[in-house]
Amino acid sequence: MALKWFVDDASFETLREADEWVYSDAYNKIGNEYDGYKAKDPKLVYVLVFELTRRQTLIGFDFEIHCDIEGQRGPFYRVWVTKQ
Repeated sequence: MALKWFVDDASFETLREADEWVYSDAYNKIGNEYDGYKAKDPKLVYVLVFELTRRQTLIGFDFEIHCDIEGQRGPFYRVWVTKQ
């Protein structure tokens, strides 16, 4: 199964900046337009996992959330969703 990735090269100094960035764009696309999200900044993936888990807890989200680190060509932090 091939996943469609949203690749983000942004980098931020604080979690608050990362949260605003992810919540304004990637958060709404994961599970709809894209299956997963890749970033070099771990704060971005951390925030997205938090927000997806929060959505699943509050309103229900018909996806399982997965995350890991891809080591090819430098570390990429990844989060992706699959239908339950």
